[in-house]
Amino acid sequence: MPSPTFTRLGIDFSLRMGAVDISAMMRSIGQK
Repeated sequence: MPSPTFTRLGIDFSLRMGAVDISAMMRSIGQK
């Protein structure tokens, strides 16, 4: 069982990656 700190870091990381994916999608849509 991972420690709460590690889990929070993982969630933080996935949320940041998701935000990056969304902004990249918006950018590619805006370029069309």
